[in-house]
Amino acid sequence: MANADLSIGETKSPNLWIGETASDLDLCGKRKRGNEIQGAMMAKAKESSPSRQVSEFTDFNGLLENFKDGFTYEEENFDLMRECLESNDTDMIAEMKEGPPYDHQAVLKYIAQVRNSGGFDLDVKLPTYLGSALVCFIPLDLSNDKNEFPGDSDPDDANHQIPTDREYAYQRARFAIDEINVDMNAKTFELVEVVRAVETAYGGSFMFLTLAVKKVGEAEEAATITIQAIVLHDRGKPMELKEWRFKPDAQA
Repeated sequence: MANADLSIGETKSPNLWIGETASDLDLCGKRKRGNEIQGAMMAKAKESSPSRQVSEFTDFNGLLENFKDGFTYEEENFDLMRECLESNDTDMIAEMKEGPPYDHQAVLKYIAQVRNSGGFDLDVKLPTYLGSALVCFIPLDLSNDKNEFPGDSDPDDANHQIPTDREYAYQRARFAIDEINVDMNAKTFELVEVVRAVETAYGGSFMFLTLAVKKVGEAEEAATITIQAIVLHDRGKPMELKEWRFKPDAQA
């Protein structure tokens, strides 16, 4: 006698659970095959995605272009105040009086650091009144746990705290390591420390990161590896790892 609980054409299999029909099993099998196909497609897409690891970094938005030629600041006997007076640049004179004083040796050191490291190894922060052609890299103070802005929260959201420079850098560093592990096709590295973080003032919001990492699973005292990474973090858009590399001749 036919089972009254089965639809026409359905049969009861001895391998089915109570209440399960052959059509249920068929649907489950289709879903499983669909998931397998989707997984295979995602794996294939991952394999075909180009790695962002490079041997030489791209000069994004020509940030380093101005540093290939000499700046007037490098001329012998250069005097910024004299230059301002001769050109009647009253705005810069006012900014110099109100802001940080001009430090000629700091400017020369900054230029040399940008040229020698491509924007990564900077510890000189110049006043913005020197102009965007020169002051396009700003090193972040990673030792500062306090926000330098007048308010430490968004006025539109009392629960939203503006991150400090340190938090800001570590957030992007963790993102960079996650993306680097994608390029490595495995969770290969974990972040130990952000050694340096330099953000760009103009030409797109890039962050130049120098990261101390170690291989996952290694002992805490294991030697670290130094990685350099460039992360794009335009406001209102997802972060993007642009390029990364192992720092040449680095012994961190």
